[in-house]
Amino acid sequence: DYLDDELLSVSLVVLPELESIAPGTDKLLRDYVQGGGRVLVIGQPPIDWLGLEAKAEPWQDHVWLPPWDDGSDAVGAAEPEPVLVVGDYYESVTTEAEVVLEAIRPYDCAHGVRYGWGIGPAETALSGVPLVARRRFGKGEIWCLAAPICSDYEQHANWTQIAWMRELLRRIVPTPAARVVSHSGSIEVVVQRTRQSTWLILVNHGGEQLNGDGRWSRVLSPLPAYPYTLEVQDDDGRRPASVVCGDELVTYDLVNDVVTIPGLLDAAWRVIRVDWTGE
Repeated sequence: DYLDDELLSVSLVVLPELESIAPGTDKLLRDYVQGGGRVLVIGQPPIDWLGLEAKAEPWQDHVWLPPWDDGSDAVGAAEPEPVLVVGDYYESVTTEAEVVLEAIRPYDCAHGVRYGWGIGPAETALSGVPLVARRRFGKGEIWCLAAPICSDYEQHANWTQIAWMRELLRRIVPTPAARVVSHSGSIEVVVQRTRQSTWLILVNHGGEQLNGDGRWSRVLSPLPAYPYTLEVQDDDGRRPASVVCGDELVTYDLVNDVVTIPGLLDAAWRVIRVDWTGE
């Protein structure tokens, strides 16, 4: 029942390296995509309607992600470079999906081969092995990113993976209700909407530590302050009548119907409300 309700209000569902999925959940997601939703599967897929067939044995134990062709992931660099992801990578072949990006193989490597500190440099050419694939399914789409980027980021906090993933998500959902851009990460935005207003609830995850075998969480104060940029837009292209945080007006820019709100999150949370013009 919870998933049924949530699927009514989201434009993308991400399955981050799930090992299995209940049959009932699989059917809900299939119906959601057929009705116009989008799903992104990361790692080895637990579902069989991706339009991909993965081989049983891993192909590499690390792989390189090619930079996006428009350089949008080149944060702080003169030009974009491949992004490393460490973890078992399974080669797949397409049946009904189309390849969006191919993986870059570590130079002259196979699974289990070790060079120096354990990472082979990126080859100069694409491998021909699917990295990102997309299948149009009914009115919606299901995407697959074969690299285990979630577990690798949890272990190594490779910031270049954030920039790369941000661009992938932008391509899957080009016009989200809201987006938060924080080059340091650690900020989450939760969106609530009515016809008249959009509430943006910012959550500061900075300083969170995972401890012990049970991975229990604690946060030490004071919380670090993180600069951010919020992007929000109205489905009908309306302009904002006002943008407020508490009782204070908030400065914003409006470019191509996107409201851009810069700020510094120096508290555990903050609520920003955008009121739209018209009814």
